Amino acid sequence: MNEVLSLLPDLPRQGKALVYVTSPTCAPCRAATPIVERFAAENEGRVKVVKIDAHAQPEVVAKLNVRATPTYIGFDAGSEFGRVLGGRITREKLAEVVGL
Repeated sequence: MNEVLSLLPDLPRQGKALVYVTSPTCAPCRAATPIVERFAAENEGRVKVVKIDAHAQPEVVAKLNVRATPTYIGFDAGSEFGRVLGGRITREKLAEVVGL
């Protein structure tokens, strides 16, 4: 996992984070983005949200073992905590993925 952390300089080594893997050509991603943005705003200071463009950062996507977009990966203290796939996402599910 240290390889992944080196590829994600915005990912905090302490505390909770959500990595949101998206794609500009993904319709479910476009629908999910406002939900992720609202989650980020509501949890500012508690959860760092890092958005990854799968097309622009394929090496990060490969290291994270992401096979489809959107993918949401929760991290706690730099270690993966939870993961969920798909466009039908809620703020409550995102909170669960990061362990809130």
